[in-house]
Amino acid sequence: MSQQPGATPRTAYILSLIGSIFMLLSSLIVLGFAAMISAYPHYFAFHRFSYYPMIPYTCS
Repeated sequence: MSQQPGATPRTAYILSLIGSIFMLLSSLIVLGFAAMISAYPHYFAFHRFSYYPMIPYTCS
C-alpha cells in the first residue's frame, strides 16, 4: 500500500476518533441496558428464571 506522508497522521486520528466514539456508544448502550434491567426486573425473562426455584416453596 502506498502511504502519503501527509495523510497518515490524519487517517490515524480519524480511525482513533471513530474507535473512541464507537467505544463510548457501546458503553452507553450497555449501561442503559443494565439500568433498564435494574429498573424493570419483571419485564425480563432471565430475571424471572433466577426467582423460579423459590416460587414452589413460597406458594406451598
